[in-house]
Order: sequence, then structure tokens, then C-alpha cells
Amino acid sequence: LCYAALMEGKSLLNLDQTGLAQKGGAVLSNVILTEGKASASNKVGMGTADLYLVLDALGGVSSANLDRAHAQRTVAVVNTTPSPTGEMIRNNSLLFPTAGAIRHTIDAYTRQDRNVYLDAGTIAENLFSDHMATNIFLMGVAYQAGLLPLKAESIESAIELNGVSIQQNQQAFRYGRRYVCDPQAVL
Repeated sequence: LCYAALMEGKSLLNLDQTGLAQKGGAVLSNVILTEGKASASNKVGMGTADLYLVLDALGGVSSANLDRAHAQRTVAVVNTTPSPTGEMIRNNSLLFPTAGAIRHTIDAYTRQDRNVYLDAGTIAENLFSDHMATNIFLMGVAYQAGLLPLKAESIESAIELNGVSIQQNQQAFRYGRRYVCDPQAVL
């Protein structure tokens, strides 16, 4: 997203918190895109997010992340595919929340009338036999829902610049876009 924004001449601020991923923890990214000069912090302010892109439902229901959302402003695009933590695997009395519970929690903080919930991991796995396409697929959903202020061509060019699984990632982005218009065709 950042490369796509730069290609379009947008100002951007970015903060990736990825250190915990090395220990099986959550990854959190803040991306702020503006038309003019960016003058804010590189962390999305409380209640100021326009898009809440949830790639992992457990991270999505965390109050530390939900505090960036606002019920009249923020639209959520949520992957409901269960991705249990290591502790859930070790302790089978800990259960992954149901899709209904995930939706109920996130809807309380966001614009529930526009939110999109889908089992993106299963869809990506069925399309590509590879769960790695999930995040790009979900980004395509967010784009087609009108929630990313970028051009599709810029996003696809950024995928190409990245140089990793270019064809699969571009197809995942396109399938995500198509899902918004015709979910049955994608399924």
C-alpha cells in the first residue's frame, strides 16, 4: 500500500509493529495516506481510522486495536478464518471465538452497515492452494468496497515491484475485488 501511495504522489506515514511476530505474536501496521503534507503521528489516532483491515480476527477483537476505530467513521473488512494461538493448541479448553462473537465485538466499534466479514483464508486456500494469498485477497476486497484511496494499477504495480509471488498476488487482489461484486462466482 505504501509503494502504491508513493507512486500516486500521496503523502504517507507508516508504522509497522512486527517484532512480536518472531515469537508467534501479533503484527500491527498503521498506514496514514493523505493528499497533502502529512503532519500527524505515524500511528493512527484513537477513533480516527477510516479502514480497519483485520487479517487476524483475534487481533481484530483486541481493545488495543479497536480503540483506533469509530462507530460513525470506520469500516471494517474482516477475515474470520480461525487462526488459533499456540496457547489454544496447547490448552484445548481455550476456544477460538465464533464468527458471530467476532462480528458483534467489531460492529460495536465500527460502521456495521458497511462492514465486510468473510472467511478469506479458506477462500484463498481454495483458489491458490496457499494461505499466503489471504492478505492480498482481503486487500482486494477493501479496494473494491471503496475503502482504499488508491488506483488498482498502482497496487498491482507495487505488487510487481515487491517481486514476491507476483502473479499469485495480483490474481489474489483481483479475486478479492471480484468477491465484492460477485461472491458466488469467486466461491
